[in-house]
Amino acid sequence: MIGLDTNVLIRYLMQDDAKQFQEASALLLGLEKQQLSAHLSVITLCETVWVLARAYKIERAQIVEMFEKLLNTSLFVIEDKDAVRAAVDLCHAGKGDFADYLIGIRSRHAGCVTMATFDEALHRHHDLFSTPVAALKKGKAAARGHAVRSPGDTTGAGR
Repeated sequence: MIGLDTNVLIRYLMQDDAKQFQEASALLLGLEKQQLSAHLSVITLCETVWVLARAYKIERAQIVEMFEKLLNTSLFVIEDKDAVRAAVDLCHAGKGDFADYLIGIRSRHAGCVTMATFDEALHRHHDLFSTPVAALKKGKAAARGHAVRSPGDTTGAGR
């Protein structure tokens, strides 16, 4: 397995530099031929979203579509794939950034009852995000033994 830096992934996705696209493409084809994988870290994915949105002005829906393709391509081994997939799913309906959703999901998996944030776009996802004041209340409730549900948790078991 070979890890990919953001700039290699960007060159492959955007094909905006012929020489670097050719190298990136040759790498991925070579990995595929050798039955090896390309590792994408969550940091690389967050940087990629930022670069695509800010530098390339790519629309959110198109970025989400690109990430869905990456998630469904067996060549790529994606760090914390379930969390990345959940963050991509939240990007479909929500107004928060991919990185924010990923942070919230990974924090929940780490045992956090909520993620305190001032980002109002995230507050509509009450299962993951809270205002700082509400976060403290959730923390106190969890300390008293009240269940806090994880996103997608249908058992009622909290963390």
